[in-house]
Amino acid sequence: YGDIFTVPTPLPGIVPLIVVINEPKLVAELCVRQANMYRDPPNFTTRNDAFALATRQVVGTGVTGLKGEEWRWRKMALLKEFHRNRLLPDERGLLKVVIQEGKELCEELGKAADSGVPV
Repeated sequence: YGDIFTVPTPLPGIVPLIVVINEPKLVAELCVRQANMYRDPPNFTTRNDAFALATRQVVGTGVTGLKGEEWRWRKMALLKEFHRNRLLPDERGLLKVVIQEGKELCEELGKAADSGVPV
């Protein structure tokens, strides 16, 4: 699939595609160095009321469709829990699970790509 590709979303009328970035340095640049940690997210089309409602209906409440203080509080809570020092210790075993799940996902996407059937 390459380092950057798109996939359709379950919300085609609101967000037609998701951009997948499979390049660690670019992900770090976008998600760490340019993360807008201390201010609200920009008002992209994905930050409107229709998107927030659709997101809650499909995946539940999360940071994706939030703005303001609730977004800030949830993002900071997630950042603390998902810090590498908490996730990567060997005794937790999380890294092994993430790697295995990633391999399985890649295998399934590869099968779908080989079949020519849209995922």
